[in-house]
Amino acid sequence: MAEKAGIDYNVVEPWGGKLTEMGNVMSAIEKALLAAIMILRTLAFIGMGGTAAMAQYLAGIQRPAKQVAEMFKEIGGDLKAAVAARKQSDAEAGVPFTGS
Repeated sequence: MAEKAGIDYNVVEPWGGKLTEMGNVMSAIEKALLAAIMILRTLAFIGMGGTAAMAQYLAGIQRPAKQVAEMFKEIGGDLKAAVAARKQSDAEAGVPFTGS
């Protein structure tokens, strides 16, 4: 016999906020990396050895960190919107959809 499909809102809904929060943390990390890159590039311009290579290394980390932050925020927002739409459709139907 097939299992019924349904959403436990108390479990799913907090994940939207958690993913958005993780995106905010990744944004902060990306901004800190960007600041470190700028400092290292400035030091490389002044003539401190090895800082240009370190700036390039951090730039390689900074770009994916920015992409991950944007992805977490998008998924978190999508999850929140999906739960809200599901709740609204359940309310309009008068009974929760559980499948058959």
